[in-house]
Amino acid sequence: MNFTIEKSVELGVSTITPIISDQPVKYCLKKKIKYWNNIIISACAQSKRNIIPKLYQPKKLNEWNKTVPSKAVKIYFHRKANNKINQIQNKNLKNIYLIVGPEKGFSKNEMEYMNKKSFLSISLGPRILRTETAAITAITSVQILLGDI
Repeated sequence: MNFTIEKSVELGVSTITPIISDQPVKYCLKKKIKYWNNIIISACAQSKRNIIPKLYQPKKLNEWNKTVPSKAVKIYFHRKANNKINQIQNKNLKNIYLIVGPEKGFSKNEMEYMNKKSFLSISLGPRILRTETAAITAITSVQILLGDI
C-alpha cells in the first residue's frame, strides 16, 4: 500500500480510500494512516503538487460505494474482464473512481456486488499483476484515455 499511495499521488490522483476487502490484510490502522499521510506529503513534494490528495479512512466496499457521486464512472480491474480501457466511450469524463483488488484478488461476492452496482469491469491484460503494479497501470491507462499524459 505504501508504494501504491506514493505512485498514485505522483500520478495525480485526488483522493485515496483504502478498501477493507473480504480478504483483509492485518496491520495497525492508526499508525498506517499517519504513515500514509507522510508518504502523500513526500510524493506531493517529489511531483511538485501543491494540492495534497485526501486520504480517507478505510471503508468496506459497500460503504465506500455510498460516498461515490451518482454520475461518477466506477471501474474495477479484473484479469478476466472482457472490456478494455479504450472501449470507454465518453472522453469528457471528470469523476472516475478506480478500485484495484487485494493481492488475492476480489472475492466472488465483491465482484457480484460491483457488477450489480454498475461498476465497469476492465481488463489490464492477460498477466496477473501485483496490486501496486495494477494500480499504477490502471491510473496511467485512464490518464492516456483522457489525454492527461
